[in-house]
Amino acid sequence: FRKSELGRISLDILRSLIMTATAAEVSPRAYLTWALSQPEDDIKKKPHLYTPLAYREQLTAAPSLQAIAS
Repeated sequence: FRKSELGRISLDILRSLIMTATAAEVSPRAYLTWALSQPEDDIKKKPHLYTPLAYREQLTAAPSLQAIAS
């Protein structure tokens, strides 16, 4: 990854996602799994609903999602 500019960019994006999920106190793996399963058109229309913090708020509002996230 680190030997090319594209690899470094990819690594920075992944690191940012992991750190943001950690700061929101959610599992990075669970968040990324959830985010990647969402419809792309919905994410493009309302990206603020697909942040790690928004994911945490959804977990709090829907206890059934917490079992999936564990």
